[in-house]
Amino acid sequence: MWLRVRAAPVSRVRSLALFVAVEVVLVFWIRDSLILNVLTLIYPVE
Repeated sequence: MWLRVRAAPVSRVRSLALFVAVEVVLVFWIRDSLILNVLTLIYPVE
């Protein structure tokens, strides 16, 4: 028997805030993030 569970709706502002928070933590923790990878792909450092 499968239970139907509805996920709580998440606003765009809340999901954007979560994305930014995760990126900031990753930059300071492991010095890597999705935004930094995209920037180095667009503007490579020689």
